[in-house]
Amino acid sequence: MTKKDHANKDVEEKPKKKIPPHIKLLFISDSYLIDLECLREMFASVLPVLKDKDKKRKEIVEKIISRATQGIGEEEQEENGSEDNDKKINIPRGDIINIYSNIRKINRGRELFKQQLTVSLISRFDEFLGQLLKIVLRIHPEWLKSSDKTITYKELVNLESIEKAIIGLIHKEVENLLRGSHEDQIKFIDEKLKLGIQNSFTRLPEFLEVTERRNLCVHTGGKVSQQYLDRCEIFGVKNTDSISVGSSLDIDETYFNNAFSLCFELGLRISQAAYRRLFPEELEAADRSINELAIKFLNSGDYNLAEVVCGFYLGIPDKLRSKNNEFNYFAIINRAIAQKFAGEKFEDGLQGVHWQAFHPKYALALHVLHDEYEKAGEAMKTAAIQESVGQIGFRAWPLFKEFRTTNIFKETYLELYKEEYVPDPEKDLEDKSLSKGLILNDS
Repeated sequence: MTKKDHANKDVEEKPKKKIPPHIKLLFISDSYLIDLECLREMFASVLPVLKDKDKKRKEIVEKIISRATQGIGEEEQEENGSEDNDKKINIPRGDIINIYSNIRKINRGRELFKQQLTVSLISRFDEFLGQLLKIVLRIHPEWLKSSDKTITYKELVNLESIEKAIIGLIHKEVENLLRGSHEDQIKFIDEKLKLGIQNSFTRLPEFLEVTERRNLCVHTGGKVSQQYLDRCEIFGVKNTDSISVGSSLDIDETYFNNAFSLCFELGLRISQAAYRRLFPEELEAADRSINELAIKFLNSGDYNLAEVVCGFYLGIPDKLRSKNNEFNYFAIINRAIAQKFAGEKFEDGLQGVHWQAFHPKYALALHVLHDEYEKAGEAMKTAAIQESVGQIGFRAWPLFKEFRTTNIFKETYLELYKEEYVPDPEKDLEDKSLSKGLILNDS
């Protein structure tokens, strides 16, 4: 056997490295949230283009029709030698019908696009929930809904092992759960993991309405069914009295963005709560993932989602958080940043914490939040701030967004680093150390 053969054999025999289930769960959650953002971006980017095309085509068609209408008596005008013949167009009736048909297709295409993205939101939620349930039931196979789960001898032989048999049963159970209603799915995970979704997530009726509207998009082309009205009544959905069977429900920008935020917040709650129940020894990873998510939205200017993320974290019971209390203070500061840049009041959320007893980086954050730029400039020069924030933090920390435009910041930056501050957001945000914490170093 040659060296190459030995090398190939070693590669073949080397077992695949298994991803720990808690890391897999965080990855599943991150992927889900990213995909939701992609759908939202698609809705915001594509719909205006389709709408603009519709508008321009309608204007052209209406102009042609107008001129054609004026030219109906063209043959008579030719006989009379009219001088306006060159300004009038006679379009056959069949062509006009085709033009109107095309307009209807264009409008319908826009509606189908909006419906399909709404369907995609819920489909992606279903995929996420299925992946999460497989992890949950793999850790707690005793939670399979019934105790009489069976597998045939032929199936067992094909599966080759008890391990694969268990996985097969779990997959079947997840498929059965996903075939049921979203209400039953949430009830199941609530009961097993004690997530408190049904009691604490006040927007649950809105989410369930979106799932029912998704069904309308798939089965009735968006027209209201009696089942939709009955289900909404059961959920306690408001403002359905004016909706009648057979009417069409539009999905405008406001509705879609609300549906997005519902899927986002519910997915975040389920994944984080499940993680903290299943992996109590790995809580710091969950805390850090929340912090990174908040930073991401602050950097992208999505202050509403940043506030949602921070508010959710601050509502997590202490026993379900890691012993690293700094993540709690990060969330308080991050929430204040989000509120400040969203034009909201933020001072109340900072009360009740003795910030002066903490690391100077918090004092710097408070100075900037309150636009005390001279004090912030002096704080930048201290050794403690240089060590914990540093040049990268000064360039990329979301809190400094407005501070970086001031002469005080620019002059202090020049004094510290012997170079002028030149904004380069893309390069600044590439630095991986930014993902380690809002204030970079947890010291």
